[in-house]
Amino acid sequence: MKIKMNRLLLAILLLASICSRGNNVRIVGTVKTPASGMSGNIVSIQFTLEWENSWSDDYNHDGVYVALRYKYLKQNPIVWYPVYLQSDGHTADNNFECTIAPAQVGGNTVGSGVFITPTTRRSGIARTNVELKWDLSTTNSNGAGRLVPTNLVVGDVILACTGIEVVYIPRGAFAVGDSVNLQGGKTSSPGALHHRDCYIPESLDLVDTTYWLETNPDGLATNPASLAANHINDLTNGTSNAWVSNSWAGIADDIKFWTIDFGRLADGTELPLSKSRRTVRYIGIESIPGRVPKKWTLMGAQEDRQGGWVEIYTGTSSDWGTSLERVYPPKTAIRLNSIGDYRYYRIIVKKEDMSSGVTPVIKSVSMTDRDLSESYDYTFIVDSTQIPLGGVRGLSASDGEAWAAGTLGVSYPTGYNAFYVMKYEMSQDQYCGFLQMISPSDQQSRTIGAALKTVEPDQYVFGPSRTVASWRNGIVVTKRTATGDTVSFGCNLDPGTPVSLDGDGMPIACNYLTVNDMLKYASWIGLRPLTELEYERLCRPPYPYVPEPRECAWNDLATTLPGDLQEGGKSNETVSSGNANYGNRLPGPVRVGVFAGSGTQKGSGSGFWGVQDLSGNLSEIYYNLSATGRKYNASAHGVGTLSVPSGWPGDPLAFGLRGGSFRSVAYDISSSNRSLAVRRITNADFRDSTVTFRLGYSCPEGPRLPSVLTLEDGRTSAGGSVSDTICDGVDYTLLGNEPSGRYAVNYLWYKSENLGKTWELMRGETGKDLVLKNLYNRGMPDKQYHEYWVRRKVIRDNSEGMSSPVKLLVINPAYTVSRLRDTLDGYGEAAGIRVTTKYDTEFTWHYLATGKELVAVAESGQSSYYLPRRKDLASEDTTRQMHGRKILLVTMNIHNACERSEMIEVDVINTLDKDLMKVKNYGGYRAWADGTYAPSAEAYRRPSGGYEYRGDIGSGVYRIDPDGRDGPIEPFDVYCDMVTDGGGWMLALRGSSTTNQFAYSNGIWTNQTSLGKVEVNRLEDNVDFKSPVYWLYPFKYLRMAFCELDNGVQWSVPANTYTLQGLMTKSGGLRFTSTPAQTLRDIHARCGVNISTVALNQYGGLGDGANITTNNTCSDRWRLGSFWDTNSPNSSADIDYGMGMGTAGTYHTALSAGLIEYPRITWVWVK
Repeated sequence: MKIKMNRLLLAILLLASICSRGNNVRIVGTVKTPASGMSGNIVSIQFTLEWENSWSDDYNHDGVYVALRYKYLKQNPIVWYPVYLQSDGHTADNNFECTIAPAQVGGNTVGSGVFITPTTRRSGIARTNVELKWDLSTTNSNGAGRLVPTNLVVGDVILACTGIEVVYIPRGAFAVGDSVNLQGGKTSSPGALHHRDCYIPESLDLVDTTYWLETNPDGLATNPASLAANHINDLTNGTSNAWVSNSWAGIADDIKFWTIDFGRLADGTELPLSKSRRTVRYIGIESIPGRVPKKWTLMGAQEDRQGGWVEIYTGTSSDWGTSLERVYPPKTAIRLNSIGDYRYYRIIVKKEDMSSGVTPVIKSVSMTDRDLSESYDYTFIVDSTQIPLGGVRGLSASDGEAWAAGTLGVSYPTGYNAFYVMKYEMSQDQYCGFLQMISPSDQQSRTIGAALKTVEPDQYVFGPSRTVASWRNGIVVTKRTATGDTVSFGCNLDPGTPVSLDGDGMPIACNYLTVNDMLKYASWIGLRPLTELEYERLCRPPYPYVPEPRECAWNDLATTLPGDLQEGGKSNETVSSGNANYGNRLPGPVRVGVFAGSGTQKGSGSGFWGVQDLSGNLSEIYYNLSATGRKYNASAHGVGTLSVPSGWPGDPLAFGLRGGSFRSVAYDISSSNRSLAVRRITNADFRDSTVTFRLGYSCPEGPRLPSVLTLEDGRTSAGGSVSDTICDGVDYTLLGNEPSGRYAVNYLWYKSENLGKTWELMRGETGKDLVLKNLYNRGMPDKQYHEYWVRRKVIRDNSEGMSSPVKLLVINPAYTVSRLRDTLDGYGEAAGIRVTTKYDTEFTWHYLATGKELVAVAESGQSSYYLPRRKDLASEDTTRQMHGRKILLVTMNIHNACERSEMIEVDVINTLDKDLMKVKNYGGYRAWADGTYAPSAEAYRRPSGGYEYRGDIGSGVYRIDPDGRDGPIEPFDVYCDMVTDGGGWMLALRGSSTTNQFAYSNGIWTNQTSLGKVEVNRLEDNVDFKSPVYWLYPFKYLRMAFCELDNGVQWSVPANTYTLQGLMTKSGGLRFTSTPAQTLRDIHARCGVNISTVALNQYGGLGDGANITTNNTCSDRWRLGSFWDTNSPNSSADIDYGMGMGTAGTYHTALSAGLIEYPRITWVWVK
């Protein structure tokens, strides 16, 4: 159990030892300097050291730091000189070792002190025989303090030994701060350290392609809104994985928008009201350089209607990430202050806010309804000796400091490197020992200044009273020299007994200490001050542990107020209950380590590593993280004098207090609380009853550890970077070595998806090996890899090693098959099958019935085309069947990394059976009698391949298969007009003016979503309908009918160039041949509207066409139809007559269907 004691002051008259016992650490017997141990200027100092509750386990160990001083017995005034040990040759038995604290003195490396520590696992009482080597040549050469062996022989030297129990903190990563940010969290610790890299993790992201996503009606079909919601971390500067709006040309209102509808799924399914609203609190957006707006707006609505949209947020270009370091999840989450419960959310960009006419690009969008100030881990992981400050990913705090972007230098200890630390706060006995051995002027500086001259023996030094101990500080003056300058000190908390007896408070933590006290003592003893990052390291288990908000040093929020003092002031002082001294329940600090006897970390109030009193008792002084505190250079330790190293700033603003005190309330003793860390100490000599310090020592870095990764194929990273090519969607296992060492090994894994430009710690991955799951490559350009770079850091003791990067090149094994089912007709003709991949591929074709390898007709690196032939599929078939279903197998070895295969059916038609070669009515639809489907109405009306248009023919519902049987496009039913103008017409749209479904701005014009269905004999139902014909079929002829099925007009367009959807996304649309005025008059008349002869003669003909915008003053526009005014062409301010669907403009807005001025049903056919 990690529960230890404080220090030992031992005065020794050499050859006649005088031993003074400390609290649980002691010298057993005498200290010897035998003549046999003297050789020239080298003197052996031998003693037996013992302390209780020592340990060495899998994590760390304790030990004792020993520093020695000497003085001449008869020297006046008294001067204590540091003992400098030689750099090696020190020993300790019983599995202990001696390690010097090196210092540079007179150009030589000497030991200003020595650490005595266990070398094997152990627990309980520690006892070891120690032999130290003292090099007398290092004593002062100017005469004062100069020693020769003769001085020791005659016994005119006194040696003093200070022993301080210490704890070894190994090298390693850890978390600082709270998991909650003070920005909005009600439970975080004041001023807690954190990082600013607040983003929406995928687990909290609401945006997904399962919801209905849409953009402007003129958005590019190849860059739909869904590409911004596909969760792809595409770090390229391209737009293949991005929403890209179309050009600004032809858009009257000059805006682009991206919309998500949380009330409708991508397939059009409406969700119940209880599931269709979201209160979005944060949004993140990633783009590419040069494609972000100077200003943008986020809108919300419960209903998608005019006047229903509410502005939520207006932002600037800085909100859109463009660094391409990480695209998904977006790097930054933008907090929305104006929130509401909305179904629709829309990002709006205006043309005026884009540079040089470019259109916006969004690579990813994320939204969350969670309050990230409380649902997000804001802890900062210290994983190196140098850490970033400020910026997005650097260490930061809400403490009034600027926290400009930069790097915390290696000279400022981050807590990552191994170090020793005092197990306890400074005790009163320990500070008395220090005061005893410094000059009279220094005694005044380290106490109460010149006022010390007025303090009489047995009077108290610290606090407002000289006659009563203030806040349990029992340090008194015990005597003075005849001149009154040199003062002796002791402890006398119990004035009814002689000074410095058990009960006089010697083991109580020493309060009233200052910044300068700490600096001087650290220099004098050979240690150094600690930083507040090291304080949090003392409290925290190793990474990946994440501290809870306001947890205390024992890694729990639970605190128990202290009970009553028992055996007050004694070496066995205890508290009846509790695990920390806080809440102003006791009259001051208590014995250091007083709670240590409970046997548990929580009960003893200790940090993970066994360090005591980190929460409560007394606030401790640390170098803070202010701009002044960061100037601390810990590369130098004290060397046994009161001269403070130059790298230790003395500016009081460089220091802060951590841990809380006996006066603190519960939340002020939390290990993340920094309410007193910055700008609270304004005087380096100010004394307070709640303040003390503890010190540390930096351990030298060990040798580099080997960190080697083994790939799945057995290759390793031992010789440098190594790569492997793998398939999209697979898991990949990397095996790592485990270097030998004394303590538990720690592993940190890092990944980069931008070719090593930046590396990101893979939080939670701390194993020796790593399984990378679901590595993907989606939406990338052909032949391009998605590269995952991975490396591993291994940490053990005070050594580490970083592996060379492993580069996993993920390829996209996606392939396309022109058809999964082909037909070989009676004439031996087939369409053929083409398989296309994204990388160079080795293709192999086989006929499964015989195993015969087939020969492709044409083949390139990424494509193979096979044309079925009757001789391949029939003559060698063991069944000897000349017709029927035949199965082919194409195998693909893609880029020598992915094996894929596909089975393809080929139907060999028996054209001799005429009953199979005609049209058959299957009840709800018609098709070929052999069960196959023609690709269009025209293919039924004028068939080939032995089929004949006979049997159950006529207009009605036919089942068509655009790309062959069981191809990627599933067969579907369409109403076919087989009579009008030679037949072969397919119904694409039917619009009812009783709804607003086909309003100009509705996304139904540009998306690929079906609407309703057409049933047999219900063609004239006044309901809306949209068929896949709308986006699948390029056409040559377009026919629109109004009010009645035979009341229409027909246009011809460039053959097989456009689909209807394509026309709706075509910039400027497409104008048709103008319809004769008399024809328009006749169509209007059958719909009940009479156009006068005068009006007809003034026919201005604004134009027939699709997706047309007029250039008249009101910029009227329509999706499909013919419109005109009764004035000279384009001179009037509005449209007077017309017929069509989807109109908009100043005078005619959002008419859904039918003729202007009167609602009726409209049909749209293509051929």
